[in-house]
Amino acid sequence: MSEVVRFATAEGETLLVEVDDDAFGMDRISRDRAGVVEAGKRLEEALAAVLPAMRSVTTLVRDMSPDEHEIEFGIKLTAEASAMVAKTAAEAHIVVKLRWQRDPDRTTR
Repeated sequence: MSEVVRFATAEGETLLVEVDDDAFGMDRISRDRAGVVEAGKRLEEALAAVLPAMRSVTTLVRDMSPDEHEIEFGIKLTAEASAMVAKTAAEAHIVVKLRWQRDPDRTTR
């Protein structure tokens, strides 16, 4: 079974996200009259939780100096636990794909 979670944005907009009702933190969240769960954080705050991990992986791969590299993260949103890296692409709410090509004029670090 699933629940609908409302994430507010910094601009005052909202994003409705379907999450598993047995997701971490679901029993401690308030619901509105329609049964929609109010997220514990704004969308930007939730997504900020995965940025340090994304930066670390990106730096490690870039330091290997491949001619081209691509990193794909699946991000799963939860009502209170914010955002986490999804274990599979199928369970991700947002898929972020980062791709770089080495500048041929740049030497390795």
